[in-house]
Amino acid sequence: MLGPLLDRIEVISVPAYLPVEKMNIAKNYLVPKFEEEYGFDKDEVIKLTDAAIIEIINSYCGHEAGIRNLRKSIDRVFRKITAKLEMIKDEKAESTEDGSVQVVEAKIETEEGDGVKEY
Repeated sequence: MLGPLLDRIEVISVPAYLPVEKMNIAKNYLVPKFEEEYGFDKDEVIKLTDAAIIEIINSYCGHEAGIRNLRKSIDRVFRKITAKLEMIKDEKAESTEDGSVQVVEAKIETEEGDGVKEY
C-alpha cells in the first residue's frame, strides 16, 4: 500500500536541530522570553552560562529533534530561580522604623539537578 502512495507524493525530510542551534535558540530567544515572563528587570541579571545550557541540552533534551523539552527545562530553571529569590527576600527582609520592609541584595549560586552552574 505504501509503495503506490510514495509514487504520488513528495517526501520532505526535516532534520533535527543540532546542539549548537539549540544553544543559540536558548540564548537568543528562550532565556530573554522567560526573563520577561517572570518579570526580571534590566537591573536583575540572570546569567545562564554556556556550560549550563549545554548541560541542559545534553542531559535533558539531547535526544529530542525539537526544542519543546529545552523550553520546559529552562522554564523549570527560571521557576527555581524565582522561588529561591523569593525565599531569600523573605529571609533577608528587614523592618525599618516606619514599618516598611527593605530587602537586602543577595546572589544565588547553585549546582542543583538542572545543570545550572551560575545564575
